Amino acid sequence: MDDGARGALRGADRSLALHAAARGLPVILDLGFTQAEYRARLASLARSARFSAQLHVLESAAETRWA
Repeated sequence: MDDGARGALRGADRSLALHAAARGLPVILDLGFTQAEYRARLASLARSARFSAQLHVLESAAETRWA
């Protein structure tokens, strides 16, 4: 998948998440969030839409992550 396709999917994920949250549904984004800048952008997006955001870090062994 090229970067343009990935960007389009991320945009669709954000749009769907915002629509669900606006209807009072809980939203969980399992996107990796490997870069601090990306985490900050998503948190800012949630705040600007007047939603709260929480980051939960799950630690696991490399063998588990890449299995």
